[in-house]
Amino acid sequence: MPDSQHMVVAAMRLRQTSPELWEDFILGLRQYAAQVTDDMKKAAPENLLRVQGMAIMAAEIAAILIEAPKTYDRMQEMQRGKRNG
Repeated sequence: MPDSQHMVVAAMRLRQTSPELWEDFILGLRQYAAQVTDDMKKAAPENLLRVQGMAIMAAEIAAILIEAPKTYDRMQEMQRGKRNG
């Protein structure tokens, strides 16, 4: 799996700048991921692999960003440990 640290840090900057905007963004992302997954069920056979890939990608990005606050906290703890160790 690719390293998502940069995405997590950028997401936390957005969240810190505007918590309300962050919540709206996450809500929209969840809705998009659900819609893409639903579209996969209706895809024509010749489009199934492409739509399936889009659904997987949307779900993975949503999961990374939804978990970003916890991931960011763990990253910060690791950095503190490196400085203190």
